[in-house]
Amino acid sequence: MQALRDVLKEDPSLEEAWQAVIHLASRAGRMAEIEAACTDALASDRGYVPFPMNRGTARRNLALGLDQTGKNPVPLLASAREDLREVIRLMPTHAGAWRGRASVHVNTGLALTHARRSNPLSPTSIRPWGSTLPLPRPAWSGASPAAISATGPGRRLGRR
Repeated sequence: MQALRDVLKEDPSLEEAWQAVIHLASRAGRMAEIEAACTDALASDRGYVPFPMNRGTARRNLALGLDQTGKNPVPLLASAREDLREVIRLMPTHAGAWRGRASVHVNTGLALTHARRSNPLSPTSIRPWGSTLPLPRPAWSGASPAAISATGPGRRLGRR
């Protein structure tokens, strides 16, 4: 690994050497090292899709580790989302980038939900179903709350 780093100090534009460093760190499960290598590699080549893809994936994995230790993963998830957005900009048909971005969005939502539940006095806190406090209707919903509750579970609006 050190030999690769020495080569990269002389010529940081060697994509294959960066890929080898990233691969070795990945095999060892060292996500922080992958993130650092991808960041260094992106300094010399912003258009090579594997660099932001690998960095976004590493940041997502690091954020999941933060969440499990009780630390705030949202800033790192936001960075992962930006990396994956860049991959999609460079290669709109990259299925892994779309899947990774969806995973980042889900994990961000879960982290925010967990944070709100841990602070029940917060005005943005999630209220339990059946609570006497009114729940806001989602902005994307065109149906009235009465129409939604009248349909019952498993039924679609406008169908009989």
